[in-house]
Formats: sequence, structure tokens, C-alpha cells
Amino acid sequence: NFGENYIYAEAVITAALYAREQFKGSGTPDFYCEPHLVNVMLLARDLNGRRIFDSKADLAKALNAASIVEIEQFAGLTRTDEATGKEKKLLGIFVNLADYQFGSTKGGEITKFEDFDIDFNKYKYLMETRLSGALVKPYAAIALEEPVNEAAAG
Repeated sequence: NFGENYIYAEAVITAALYAREQFKGSGTPDFYCEPHLVNVMLLARDLNGRRIFDSKADLAKALNAASIVEIEQFAGLTRTDEATGKEKKLLGIFVNLADYQFGSTKGGEITKFEDFDIDFNKYKYLMETRLSGALVKPYAAIALEEPVNEAAAG
């Protein structure tokens, strides 16, 4: 007689803990996910109507993560698995950004632009650089996904 939120939250936490067994990054990762997933798990209640998790910190502890970071851009992100051809929805990513490093081309070359705007009678300046980044340890990030139900979508 548990609510849907409780069942879903427990399924996500179980999947996350099993997936964390493959994590080879340094330290304890943060969990980056959409705000709706956090709300669904925070609203989970037991048979007595009490919330299972009192705060995001309690939920992060259950997920074995250092913290939970809400990323609005994750909402509705899906991908198609090349091996099976099935669609999967992104729930979140476990990663410790200490394992992520920034780099740049040509030794961090910065391009400067300067122009006079006659309409406002002042100079305008623009500085531009190109950066790249990558994880420096293998298996330092874990993407938590769920299959998209084709029957519900059609």
C-alpha cells in the first residue's frame, strides 16, 4: 500500500546504488538530476503518511552521494541505445568534478575584439576563448537512465 512516489524512489535508489559499484572516480560523487526527480523522491511517504526523506541531504545520503545538484536542462533528455534501438530517459549523473579538467587549444589563446559603436558613442570590447574539458579517470561518471515505455508514448 505504498504510494507510487515511494515505489519509484526506492527503484531509483536501488538502481543508483547498484550502478555506484562501477564508479571508479575519486571521492564521493555529486548527483546531478532534474528538479522533478528530486521532488518525486522527497514526496515519497510510508504507510503512516510520513515522508521517507526529510531533506535533500537525507536523500543524498540514501543515494550515497555528497550532494544533489538540480539541473533544469536534464528535463526530458532521452537517447536511443545503439545496440538495442530502444529509447532511454536520463534520470541523473553521478560525477565528482574533481575528476574533470579543463583545457584549451593553442595554449589558451584569447582573442580580443574592439569596436566603436557610433549609436552609443562608446567602445565595446569582446574577449573570446575556446575551452574543452574531459574526465581524466575512466569510469568517473555514471549516467542513471530508465527505459522509455513505448506503449505509454504511443
